Amino acid sequence: MKAMKFIIPVLVILLLRAEPALAHIKWFVEFDIAEPPRQLTEVLNGTFWLLLLVASVGLLILYSIDIKWSRAQRFDWFGRFFSNQPNIVDTIARIGTGVFFVMLWLIGDVILAPDLLGDAAFLPYLHLFAAIFVLFESTMILSALCILALYGYGITQYGFYHMLDYMLFPGLAAYLVLKSIGGTRLEQYRVPLLVVGMLFSFLWVAIEKFAYPQWFDPFLDSNEFLTMGLPRDFFLMCAAFVEFTLVYVLLTGRNVVSLAALALNLMIIAGAVHFGKVDTIGHFLVIVILIIMTIKGPSVYSFFSYRENRGVLAQAGIIVMSYWLALGLMVSMYYGFHYLAYGRP
Repeated sequence: MKAMKFIIPVLVILLLRAEPALAHIKWFVEFDIAEPPRQLTEVLNGTFWLLLLVASVGLLILYSIDIKWSRAQRFDWFGRFFSNQPNIVDTIARIGTGVFFVMLWLIGDVILAPDLLGDAAFLPYLHLFAAIFVLFESTMILSALCILALYGYGITQYGFYHMLDYMLFPGLAAYLVLKSIGGTRLEQYRVPLLVVGMLFSFLWVAIEKFAYPQWFDPFLDSNEFLTMGLPRDFFLMCAAFVEFTLVYVLLTGRNVVSLAALALNLMIIAGAVHFGKVDTIGHFLVIVILIIMTIKGPSVYSFFSYRENRGVLAQAGIIVMSYWLALGLMVSMYYGFHYLAYGRP
């Protein structure tokens, strides 16, 4: 119980100051992705299990509240605010995509993200064309093809494992394709595909904090205040749980989704202000997608639906157990795909 009294306030502080935890470490330090990740026997230590217990209790309480709240009313304040602008989501997505790819065109020597450097002559043009083609709905599919070409080129240069950090780009391409062709039943899945692609990227890099805590040492050496005096390994494990848990709520919650998306966006914007241009450009599309999530709420991408004929605690318990499965699945994928890409050390 003494440990619980210590960890819970730490997690609350981390949630309130989570912008350093959400920084994409590959944008700021040198790293070797072929380096074997930390052994699972080291990851699954006593601190891991205690933090998992704290997160599970917190989620059980949160989902119990969310279920009762959803039964009483649907929270769609942001959606209602923009109800007289039915195309607001598509407008935000297209403007955001255009601005992002113009920024990459101006930089010139990157492939979709700050850590993916490339000197091929065609890269700036693909970024520019991706921006131009979102101007017209009929040509958005060409913008998607440019994005997929950039993503594919990134795989040839950095490998599929590294590019799993950036699944938001295939999600964005799917969004643009479905919006461009229009008039099909598949069009309703354009926002879910966009959102799930982005959230997968967050889940993936959350596991990175378990697997490669040593990558953060140079970053924390120059930003020691971020740890708040806590041991680094403990701080990073807390940060990983905060990030993974918050994104899981975005995938599975109902009324809390808009508020959680807004909170996460404010954290990321605060981090961008602190860490500067690289972080701002790297997270720009994420900020755009989180704005869309704030307006849309859970829509059809929520993996659970609350049922009136089931008990609140029973439903909340099922979602918490699914959280355990999701965490286990992501850890298994992270380590399994690393083995497929690089083999054993």
